[in-house]
Amino acid sequence: MIKPVIELCEFYDAVPWRLAPKHLDQYFAGAGKRARSTVRAKINKIDGYFEFLEQRYACEIARRFGAAVESPVDPFNRPRHRGDFGLRIPPSQRAMKESFAAWRDALPSARKEAVACRD
Repeated sequence: MIKPVIELCEFYDAVPWRLAPKHLDQYFAGAGKRARSTVRAKINKIDGYFEFLEQRYACEIARRFGAAVESPVDPFNRPRHRGDFGLRIPPSQRAMKESFAAWRDALPSARKEAVACRD
């Protein structure tokens, strides 16, 4: 997922949060020019990576480096559905223990107990 980001960063010798839309346009019009479907796939992966950075590490990057994290994929090139699913928060230890305990208790009454226990 991050290979296209690494390509861009190595080409411009820059960290991801320093990339701008002009870098993306120049790269894919020149050195990174490929088939339209390949470019689209790479742009989608770059945008997905920046969405992750924006949600998880934007505050830390701003605090440490004084830079705002913003996707270099401009609205014109951005995919229609960016995956606005929000931040995923893992369940608590208690919820995990309750879930696995309920699953363990249900195994003997499973339709195929041996297969359910194996998987």
